[in-house]
Amino acid sequence: IGYNELLEGMLLELDNYVVKGSEVSLLTTQDTNKKELIDLQAKLEKIDLSIFTDDIFELDVLTKYATDGFKNIILLSDTGCSKNEADSKTLLLLLYLREISQKCNCYFSITSEMLQIRHQELAKATRVNDFVISSNITGLITTQISQNRSLHAIFDDLLDEEGSEIYMKPAGNYIKTDAPVSLFTVYQSAAQRNETAIGYKKFKENDSFEIVVNPNKSAVVTFSADDLIITI
Repeated sequence: IGYNELLEGMLLELDNYVVKGSEVSLLTTQDTNKKELIDLQAKLEKIDLSIFTDDIFELDVLTKYATDGFKNIILLSDTGCSKNEADSKTLLLLLYLREISQKCNCYFSITSEMLQIRHQELAKATRVNDFVISSNITGLITTQISQNRSLHAIFDDLLDEEGSEIYMKPAGNYIKTDAPVSLFTVYQSAAQRNETAIGYKKFKENDSFEIVVNPNKSAVVTFSADDLIITI
């Protein structure tokens, strides 16, 4: 949902991962550059891209599309306005989507792009599954590479469609849930599966979550069946 200059790179990268015939539907507003979208469609080899133009800020319109069987929704920020205004639009759409999910009894995961890190707590309040602050991530990676050039090869491997990748997998794959466990045990269990555990995503009672990377291995945590282990 939405459109900005990151869309082409995202879909071209996704095209490297999926099987031929995979479907992506794009819902955009009236002022989107249709020629750019047609050119993008021609570049995709495995993805069948469907483009719908409508008012994404009308609840009835959003309901019509969101209840059409989709399991995953990505919200892109409007970079044609200020960062505050763009994030405000994104938060409004998140609230709409959560209302649609509850009223229509349908489930879809939501990944939302935010432009300012200070809005992350507001995004969590809408119970978004995940949010991405692209400029912050880019800045952090650039800073690390500037301090240690050898990290460039590591990021290339992690962010390319080949080689090792970062996944979030159910905690139950590694340990018995709903019981205190040392994180060292989690790391050992992952190693036995030829994986490297680097952290976890733990959900809280109010539907928010915390992501912990590189935790102290001696810490003791009680994981639920919904919690995830971050592995490479």
